[in-house]
This record gives sequence, structure tokens and C-alpha cells, in this order.
Amino acid sequence: MRRLFFALWPEAALRAELADAASVLTAGAAGRRVPAAMLHLTLVFAGAVAGDAQRALRQAASGVRGTRFELSLDRAGSFGRARVWWLGPSSVPEPLMRLAAELRSACIASGIALHDERFTPHVTVLRDARGPAPLAGFTPIRWAADSFSLVESRRDGGLHYVELQRWPLLPG
Repeated sequence: MRRLFFALWPEAALRAELADAASVLTAGAAGRRVPAAMLHLTLVFAGAVAGDAQRALRQAASGVRGTRFELSLDRAGSFGRARVWWLGPSSVPEPLMRLAAELRSACIASGIALHDERFTPHVTVLRDARGPAPLAGFTPIRWAADSFSLVESRRDGGLHYVELQRWPLLPG
């Protein structure tokens, strides 16, 4: 079994911008900052997936034909019950919503039972947060999304993420 999820996986330069914004936002905050190497935007969390379902999931994802889009991470927020702070868009592009919905359908078609959660695009920057995130304090980040990835969450010597496969998004 492997713990898998689909994500927008930033390139190095964008990851550095995200890390800088996270540093500004979380300066002096109580909680655990998400390491720069783990910053991403989850599209669908598939959870623990067995070998046959993994192959079916990859095949189904290969049929997803999302289009490229631009995302502006221009606001900060928090999920109180989950105790996380995040960066997210104040306006969500329709191609992002369609991509997440298509990947969700691909998971279900592969026999993966998903939690019935509403998709809220965000990049988690602080875990075990105490209190709400500040409403301002970072420079907005432009993300030109041109691909999506299948990522594994591993817990060997600590939690880390490994990008397993990447698919291109089509020109809009």
C-alpha cells in the first residue's frame, strides 16, 4: 500500500517563492512550518492505495485532459479544526476546479473510495497552528500551472513526499 495524492507540484523557483511567503506569514507563529520541499497544492487525496489500484489510477490519470491556467495565491487563511495555515486564491480559476473534479472521477473509476470533502485549493504552510492566520503580510504569488503530479507520502525516517509521475496540462 502507498499513500498517494494528486497535486500541483511547484518547480524550484516557485517553491522558493512559496517558502519566502510562508516565512513572512509564519514569522513568530506557534506551530510547525511545512518544509519548502513539501509545499504543494493537493488536488485529490487518494489515501492508501494497493498495487492494482495504483496501476488503474495512473492509467485513469493519463486520460485526464486538463488545460493550463494561472493561479494567484493572494490570501492567507486557516482551517481551525485542522489547525493549519495556508496560502490560497481569492478567485479560483475554473480549469483548476475541472482538473480536481476529473482527478476525483479518475480515483473513483479506479475503485478508490474518497472522503466526500469539498475541494478548497490551498498550500498548507503551518501545521499545529495556534490561532487564526494573519489576513495579510505576504506578496501574492503567481502560479502558471502547466502540469499535475501523482505524489507519494512516505513515512520512512520522517514524513516526506516523492513525486512519482507528472502529466502535462494542455494549452488553453
